[in-house]
Amino acid sequence: MNYLFDALGLSVREEWRADVKNYFMLSARMAEVLEAHPLAMTEDLAPVFRP
Repeated sequence: MNYLFDALGLSVREEWRADVKNYFMLSARMAEVLEAHPLAMTEDLAPVFRP
């Protein structure tokens, strides 16, 4: 996983790397769930909030 930090140019302390790796893996699993249910392109986009 250290190659990923280097490839992305991330400066992550050695003691944090295991937690960052776990977060990356969790994010990948969540992305798989979302990608398994694609939306039809007929959906309207949500309006953009402008304060």
